Amino acid sequence: TIALNDLAASHTKHIGECNFDKVLPILNGLGSASLTDKSWTYYITRQSVDDDDPHTSIDEDFDALKTLLPLMFYCLHMLYDEDGVVSRGSLKALRTLISTARKESSLSNEVNMKWLKLIESSLVPRLLIGLKTKNINVRRSFILLLAEVSTQFKCEDSPHFYGDLSSLVEKDDQNLDFFMNITHIQIHRRARALGRIRKLLQGSTTEGSCQFSVQSLSNVLLPLAMHPIYDCEKNSEESYALESIATVGAIAKHLPWGKYTNWLNFVASRFRGLNTS
Repeated sequence: TIALNDLAASHTKHIGECNFDKVLPILNGLGSASLTDKSWTYYITRQSVDDDDPHTSIDEDFDALKTLLPLMFYCLHMLYDEDGVVSRGSLKALRTLISTARKESSLSNEVNMKWLKLIESSLVPRLLIGLKTKNINVRRSFILLLAEVSTQFKCEDSPHFYGDLSSLVEKDDQNLDFFMNITHIQIHRRARALGRIRKLLQGSTTEGSCQFSVQSLSNVLLPLAMHPIYDCEKNSEESYALESIATVGAIAKHLPWGKYTNWLNFVASRFRGLNTS
């Protein structure tokens, strides 16, 4: 509770500004992998009843990981903060949460397997929501976090970790990394990212040959491919918008009928809204 209060602390003199003296130490701690620096694992330990006992223990009747949810949700909220120090600190904290969850879940006991549920059921659905935000700078953070999840949990069977998207990550060459390109400041790099997806999908001509799951196509790749259609406003961005349209078409060919019609209805409703405005 104290940590959450500090994370949400407002400046005592400036309206709409956070209290950096309280916020940054919490973010820095959450971004650290050390237990002693008030990292994520620090907050799931509970002091023993005897205050003189320096050791910590986990209450077996207490779902300790649930104590992380408010901190995680507030870090997600702070990704929208206009202050770069705060948003970058939140991004680092959430990346550390993902890597910590991967490390803890690899121990394969009942308690640590709850880390998988934390990422799959609580974090990933919020990342998918963040992919749809109109603010490109905020969207970038959510895209990079989803890339981190897909890389860290690529061996998991559940499609909700989007492990199949890890094939688009190129840590040795960022020029080929889809996620780095799609979030790049340069338009031609973003167009290159979409072109890579389009070519991969166009090369999958037989049924069942697509390397991406339906979840990855409809929940991640399609929303990302749709953004330029609405975002591009300059003549210099026309080629980017056209690549976006071509990529949407390539993705649509691999969607099941139900997903396809849902997206078609969504796009039609957006066009109707544009015609009346």
